[in-house]
Amino acid sequence: MAEPRTVIEFDPHSADYAKDPIGTLQRIRQQCPVAWSEAHNGFWLVTRYEDVTRVAFDNQRFSSRHDIPNDGKSFTGVILPPPPTSFRPIEMDPPEWTQYRRLLNPPFSPQAIEALRPQVEEYTTWCLDRRIETGEIDFVLDLTNPLPAMATLHFLGLPVEEWESYAIPYHNMVACSPGSDEWNAAGLGVMQCIGKVVEAIAARREEPRDDLITMLATAKIDGHPIDNELVIETVSALLAAGLDTTTGALTNALYYLGEHPDVRDRLRKDHDLILGYIEEALRYFSPTQALARTATEDVEIGGQLIRAGERVLVCWAAANHDPEQFPDPDEVVIDRTPNRHTSFGWGPHRCLGAPFARLLMTVALEQVLERMPDYVPGPEIKRYETIGTVNGWASCPATFTPGPRKGAA
Repeated sequence: MAEPRTVIEFDPHSADYAKDPIGTLQRIRQQCPVAWSEAHNGFWLVTRYEDVTRVAFDNQRFSSRHDIPNDGKSFTGVILPPPPTSFRPIEMDPPEWTQYRRLLNPPFSPQAIEALRPQVEEYTTWCLDRRIETGEIDFVLDLTNPLPAMATLHFLGLPVEEWESYAIPYHNMVACSPGSDEWNAAGLGVMQCIGKVVEAIAARREEPRDDLITMLATAKIDGHPIDNELVIETVSALLAAGLDTTTGALTNALYYLGEHPDVRDRLRKDHDLILGYIEEALRYFSPTQALARTATEDVEIGGQLIRAGERVLVCWAAANHDPEQFPDPDEVVIDRTPNRHTSFGWGPHRCLGAPFARLLMTVALEQVLERMPDYVPGPEIKRYETIGTVNGWASCPATFTPGPRKGAA
């Protein structure tokens, strides 16, 4: 029998949560692992690993769709609070979603992504070359923001030399306070980026190329071309997913190593440990803290009755620190095995770009450890004021012993 609804004060976008996300989620999980918050028109927070994965796999009772009725409103989807537009095909459920996933799987396969390594290495070298002789770098502005933008544009088939016009607005949409002048300017910048995407899709239909945009613009589902609006939304979603989440994950990984030089020395001496460290950094910092679902029917989770139409926040960050799944969950264990973290999601919507993010993080860490082995983060670091969308950084300056350029184009 379900217990009376447990109500908590919790807002994933609040400054208080950003100051201590791990401690906040730990307290909630211990006291009421499934609880109701009145923030953002009300939602359930799910914090145990077992419950989180159950919800993530059960797309029939917990939908990702953007158009599920909810108290007379239709804007639901995977973002909390919901934006005014949808993020298809992410906000689709199987079997419809499965068709698009099957279409996108080949270009996102580990083998296909590994083929991008030479370009990713070149872009990383170029980023570091710009700062290597100065002995100073802002990891966010000079590496972890530019690199994902360059690699994502290359992957999609958009002009890499225009990386700044994409990297800056997408970053500032998350880094700046909503309603601020910087945030408003970023919104205009993102709309301009989407305008470029629209132009690129039209151009590919006229003159196809060997790139991902051409594949989407010319693909067919059930024998019918994908409608233009959905192609635009898909490319826009890939841009959003490929940029600032990787920025946050990589910056957190770099900052931790700067604060723990003993761990950094272990990785420098044994690059085979880097992949394990990346997985642990993804678990520990959880770049995407949570995503939302909508209940399609009454269902009981953790002793709480969730009603049809109610929103459910699937908290990856809480699951990643559940002691029932991870021994010593609040410690960074670089060789943790097994490490079935939820930072790329779980279930049918597990992140397509996981191999892409891992490649970027691996190449960047390898080159930083080689070329800036003694870097020290400065005191002027600035984390995001809120981390409900991305657990990231506005800036992360560091100093190091200057070195020579390598001359990447």
